[in-house]
Amino acid sequence: EPRLEISARRQLGYVLSEAGDPVAAEGIAREAIAGLTSAYGADDADVFAARSELAKNILEQGRVAEALEMMRSVAADAERVLGPSDEVTLTLVHNLASAVGNAGELRESVEINEGVLERRLVSLGETHPDTSTSMNILATTRVRLGDLERAEPMMREVLRLRRDVLGSEHRSTATAMQNLSGLMIQQGRLDEAEPLVREAFEISRDRLGESHNVTLSAMNQLAYMLEDRGKLDEAEAMFRETLRI
Repeated sequence: EPRLEISARRQLGYVLSEAGDPVAAEGIAREAIAGLTSAYGADDADVFAARSELAKNILEQGRVAEALEMMRSVAADAERVLGPSDEVTLTLVHNLASAVGNAGELRESVEINEGVLERRLVSLGETHPDTSTSMNILATTRVRLGDLERAEPMMREVLRLRRDVLGSEHRSTATAMQNLSGLMIQQGRLDEAEPLVREAFEISRDRLGESHNVTLSAMNQLAYMLEDRGKLDEAEAMFRETLRI
């Protein structure tokens, strides 16, 4: 049955993307869109999801304008066909908010994601991973806008939810640690930040490997914090290792 076979291929594409190979994932997404459209038509929910996956893979390659145009288009199509509160629609609009933020349109990103978060809290509840994902991207965008006072409680809530739901060693939990510690570093609260930074780095390295972009980001943040603490020899060694990898 085409949907099941293509679904399996899309899962492979997701794994490739998460493993840091968006080029291979892009090819799989394009094949999935073609196969699903041929079998079920352009307005099928899985076609919308595959189009968003393609845009995400393009975004991960740095082709921001192309990805943003694609995400706006698929989000509008999903809202028209599936409705604004459909789970697929909310995922696509969330992806759009992330892409808009990456393009530097921070206030638009906040506005879009506030709506997504509100709808996910109603339809999925606060413990659903998709809800904490919306909460996380909203908080990190507020940090980029300089609104640390509103961002910190939200980041703490994301970390609490991910520890409770996903466990302390999940990569998404590590990302939440890294985000919260980054806010603390900005405020000079290095004693509070250091344990979180180290834990995030260790989880990422153990779960994803030393060459994954999430691990490298955590390693760079740890080196930056060590430099701020005056531990220059240790910081230099870590910066050099990050560059080497």
